Amino acid sequence: MHPEDALYVGDQVSFEVVFDRQLQEGESEVIVTLADGTHVGTAGITNFGIGRRAQSTLQWVWDTTGLEPSEHTLTFTIFPRGLAWTETYTLLPADPAVMGGTWQTTESDCCVYYLFLGPPRNETLKS
Repeated sequence: MHPEDALYVGDQVSFEVVFDRQLQEGESEVIVTLADGTHVGTAGITNFGIGRRAQSTLQWVWDTTGLEPSEHTLTFTIFPRGLAWTETYTLLPADPAVMGGTWQTTESDCCVYYLFLGPPRNETLKS
């Protein structure tokens, strides 16, 4: 899960699901839903990284904006195999240090950059 530390209302959350055995690319996909059945995201399983491990990456799929600060249970399902498990995450109240900030995405020839631009401050930098 990313961010890896505490989760706050308003966070955009990513998940990496790593499997302990190799699966064929395109063989299955991971589907994530909230306890009420709301679809959070779906991603295929690919062979990833140095060891070509089987992994599913769900990037920025859970937008926690507007959710209550409390525990939230998500279900991860491997389709079509039918394997499923739940994970419970605690959302803390929105962090006042980042309230009003925005996420922006920009691309270069090689990369996609995800930037968080914090809110404007009524502060003067001291030298």
